[in-house]
Amino acid sequence: MKQEMTPALREALEKLARNRIRVEYRPGEEPFRLGASKFGGKPHLPADFDWPWYHGEKLAYNGKEFSKVKADCPLSFLLQIDLGELTPLDRDGLLPKDGLLSFFYELDSQPWGYSPAHGGGARVYWFPAGTPLAETGFPAELEEDFHLPELALELEAAPCLPDWSDLEILAPELQEQLEGAYDRYDEMKKERGCPSEFASHLLGYPDLIQNPMAPECEQVARGYDCGRGPLGLSLEEQAEIDAAAKDWILLFQMGTVDDGKDFELMYGDCGCLYFWIRKQDLADRGFHKVWTLLQCG
Repeated sequence: MKQEMTPALREALEKLARNRIRVEYRPGEEPFRLGASKFGGKPHLPADFDWPWYHGEKLAYNGKEFSKVKADCPLSFLLQIDLGELTPLDRDGLLPKDGLLSFFYELDSQPWGYSPAHGGGARVYWFPAGTPLAETGFPAELEEDFHLPELALELEAAPCLPDWSDLEILAPELQEQLEGAYDRYDEMKKERGCPSEFASHLLGYPDLIQNPMAPECEQVARGYDCGRGPLGLSLEEQAEIDAAAKDWILLFQMGTVDDGKDFELMYGDCGCLYFWIRKQDLADRGFHKVWTLLQCG
């Protein structure tokens, strides 16, 4: 049975709205200028840049079963974004107003991020305006399958409300009023033009495929391995984690990339890659502290 939303409840939910910046991919005109927003191709990097490597763990299949083994491989370059181009769309002023934001991820093993052992499986770099950049070749150890084709980016600001499952964390005081109101909330999101898309966007809220992710980011940051079943936390520990989870926000959600021809990059089974960062780390431009999770169906 649908529950009608009171004006007071609707107003409280509206206050949770955030701005997000949608990212779409299309064939681009070559060559791209240095520092341009783009997906794939060779990254534009400083001369002294040390290419990131993943020295964590991955799953290997021996013909009978999967087991965890050590990984030692370079990350793939995903995309770079000209923040000067993005500034008019960043309505909350959360990102730097200039420079280049570059994203890397280990595409071979695709670490999920549920364990501290997955640290280094993704990296984000900010190169401030004025940093000398050059088109940079790939490490010899990076397999050609992970040299991604170059695509242009289209960026657009759009409204965003949280996923239903995130409301318990973001607005616990509204839980009693929300009981039975899922359909109405879904309609409200569509009215605002923010249906779940599982596509790519900066900032805003994630489109959840599985569980809420902010508590998982906090748990892994505290050294817990969330891939081994229930953590056995005390009520006090869980309350601390739930409170600290509110400090984590989405930096970038990356869904499937399709060039409309013969290239497709998909995470798991129609999944998404989520780059998370604490609010203070974002304000301090501490992009090296980003934590990345993967979810898929």
